[in-house]
Parts: sequence; structure tokens; C-alpha cells
Amino acid sequence: MHSFRSKKALAVFVAMLASVSFAQNAKPNVVIVLHSSQTMPLAFEKFEQMVGKDACDCSILHEEELTPERLSQAKALFMQHPSQEMLDKLKPAGLEAMKHGLQVGTDVPEFVVRDWGTEPTMRLTGRLMPYWNNGGEQNMLGFLLVLYKAAGGSAAINIPPPVQMANKGIYHPDAPKLFPTMSEYLGWYRKAKPNQGPLVTVNFFYTYLKDNDMAVVDALIRELEKQGMAAAGVVGSPHSSLASAFNQPASEPIHVMMMFTLALAKPDDRVLLGSQNVHIMDMMLSRQTLKEWEAADRGVTPDRITTMLSSPEAYGAAEPMLVGTTEGGSKGIPSHLEPISERIHAAALRAHRWVALAEKRNAEKLVAVIYYNNPPGKGNIGASYMNLPPQHSGGIANPEKLWL
Repeated sequence: MHSFRSKKALAVFVAMLASVSFAQNAKPNVVIVLHSSQTMPLAFEKFEQMVGKDACDCSILHEEELTPERLSQAKALFMQHPSQEMLDKLKPAGLEAMKHGLQVGTDVPEFVVRDWGTEPTMRLTGRLMPYWNNGGEQNMLGFLLVLYKAAGGSAAINIPPPVQMANKGIYHPDAPKLFPTMSEYLGWYRKAKPNQGPLVTVNFFYTYLKDNDMAVVDALIRELEKQGMAAAGVVGSPHSSLASAFNQPASEPIHVMMMFTLALAKPDDRVLLGSQNVHIMDMMLSRQTLKEWEAADRGVTPDRITTMLSSPEAYGAAEPMLVGTTEGGSKGIPSHLEPISERIHAAALRAHRWVALAEKRNAEKLVAVIYYNNPPGKGNIGASYMNLPPQHSGGIANPEKLWL
């Protein structure tokens, strides 16, 4: 009997040693769910050079590609702006994996709290976000190394601190840097491109620059210049935070702003926009591919109406034009924005016409009032029977009172 117990105890001890040895030798297992990052593939190549290609079971996936089975294997997970659909699908597997040591990081912790009823791993999230928010290849390398260590990576590697990047300023694809003010930018621009005409801006989110997802912005800038205008990319949001960036000579006014950033406008933006008094064109992007967008029966999907149409219009934007689609996002191809060339051309041409109109004297301008009388009736030219026609005719008779 004593011999039997000794053998049983020895077997349990050997099994324990084997499990400890397996745990020590198991590869770190990391899952990263991204919507877009053009810098991540290059950073991942450097990461593999540092730790070894076979040193980590690391997966960079689009959210449709992450299955409960793959999630259950992970020791560290990062989710970029996870959708409710994905979180709902993965909730049982995610909560179970967290019980067994899965560390979860995300750029929107409140989404995980809302859908999973628990906080993500805030210590890991706190370490990752400085790398994530600053972006760039070097920061993405540090981001990967932090996840590798969190998943149990044993390679003796010093993780570099995050590199602070400017997230506001004036951009051009040919410029040597991001300029803090329009005055400094124009000092460089007018020397580099002396034959360009009046100034038009393309206003966009820092995330485009951070993720090196600049194809649409660059295409707009190039097309504006092709049509003879001076072009400047304005990086950052909200718009109200950019007052110092718009420091520029009175002789170099902005004639048109082509804005992506009013999709997430803030109430304070109205103050700066009002003081600038510049015509705003609403630039739109689609999460659909070009093929999907062309086949659809509507130009804007229902979930994008508020951000792409309603919000910009409330802040003074007109002429909404969709100029880019989202391509890739599966089979190892990072999701990224692609310009629609004919619509880029049309948007730049429209901006050019606004510049030409602004440079005309009021006496040279032609004003058309289009009256859409369908169904017919006097109610179509009033507002609850207010006497509007005299106001319309007064504006036409006194064009100096019109803003064009």
C-alpha cells in the first residue's frame, strides 16, 4: 500500500514538473485586432528580427478573422476600437480566457466595460496607449514588445520608451517636417512651389498620419496643385484646438477648407470656424470597398449619416463628396484608405470654382434662385406662412448683402 502511494505521488510530481516545463517553454501568444495601420507590417518585421520569427505566436487580424478558438489560446490581446458585434461574439470566450490569465488592452476601455461587464487590463492598456497614440514605426515596435512581454516573452530585450510625435500642424507630402503654423509652412511652400495660386486646405485627423494612411489626403493635395492652387494639409482635431496653427499673413487667406474632421466636431469648433468665415466642403470616406460602394443603392450607409452628413452640415459644411473607400483588411493586407480618382478630381475642381468665385467682384457674379414647385402651392415658398418672398427679392436686389 505504501509503495502504491509513493508511486502515485511520484507520478503527480512528474506531471507537475512537466506542466511547469511546458508553461516555461510555451511561446508567448498574442492577438492584435486592427482596423488600419500601414506602419504595423514594417514594425512587425523589425519585431521578428529582434525576438526571432518563431519566438511568438503572434496574429495581426481584422475583427472578422478573430474566432473564439483563437482568442482562447491568447495570453495578450489588443483590440482597436472593437465593434459591438465583435465583442458580443467573443464575450464568452473572452471572459473565460481572462479567468485563465488573458491580458486585454484596447484604445476604448469603456467599450469592453459596456459589452463584457468587466474592465480590460488597465495596467497593460496604460503601457500600450502612449505607443499607440503617438504612432509611427518606432512606437509600433515598442507596442509589439510590450505585448510580447505581457504574454510571457522571455527574450532579454530593452523596450524603448515611446517617442513623442507632433499631432497637430501643417502637412505636405513633400515637406521635410510637420510645420507648427501656417506662416512657417507658407515660408517653405512658396519657395518650394512658387507658381501655385490661392490657398486651399485639406483638414484631416492625426490618425491618418499616425497610421501612414495618407493616400486620400495626398491625392487631394496633388490634384489641387495640378489645378493651379496652393494646398496645405491641416492635421489635428478638434478644429477649436488649431487656432495657433492658423497663424498666417493677412495676404495669404484660406479660400476653401476641404474638411474630414467635422465628422467628429465639437461645440467649441463653431467659434474658430465663424471667425475664419471660409467656405467649407464636406469630404467623406466610406468603410465599404469601392466595389461594395459602387454596387450599393445608397451613397452613404445608415450608420454614417450622422457623422458624414448631419454633423458637418450643422457646423457649416456644404457639398458633401465621398472621395475614398476602405480596401484590404483581410488575408494579411492591412485595411487602408484608397482615393477614388474621378471624385478627387471633381472635388478639387469644385474647390477651384469656389476660389474663382471668391475672387470676382459682386457685380460680376450671377445668382440663381431655384424654386422647386412640386407639389405646387404657396406653402412651398413660405415657412408656416411667414412672408419670405420679399426677403428673397431684397437679397437679389442688394447682392452686396449676400455671402458668396
